Amino acid sequence: MAAEVIPLGSRLRQRRQELGLTQTQAAQQLEVARTAYRLWEMEASKPAPDRWRAIASWLGISMTAILLAEELIDQQEAADANRAATGAGMSAQEWDSGSGQSSGDYFSQERAMIADQARIGNISPIEATRLGHVLSRI
Repeated sequence: MAAEVIPLGSRLRQRRQELGLTQTQAAQQLEVARTAYRLWEMEASKPAPDRWRAIASWLGISMTAILLAEELIDQQEAADANRAATGAGMSAQEWDSGSGQSSGDYFSQERAMIADQARIGNISPIEATRLGHVLSRI
């Protein structure tokens, strides 16, 4: 059975309310303009890819969950990403943290992490190729 996909705007609103923050305070924590944050929460706009990692961290979820909520990947691709993280001996959030240590934007960081994990044998070449194709499509 597939997990319920919660839209990003709903997640943001729920987290902000849990923390007792205003939209302005949430925007400050995420280092974005209040208008941008408000539009994300209303689902009238989507965050730029360079903001995804910070948002995922603030929400306490994985990048896979963000991409799934934004409908940039499907359930099968999310499962593949989680299997790759598990195969590398990490949780999805640990994978995100590890890949975030690389230089460059989100996409180059993820490509580097995939290549490193394939090189050391934690994920198969087939998994690496599949994950690379997903990144190329996003």
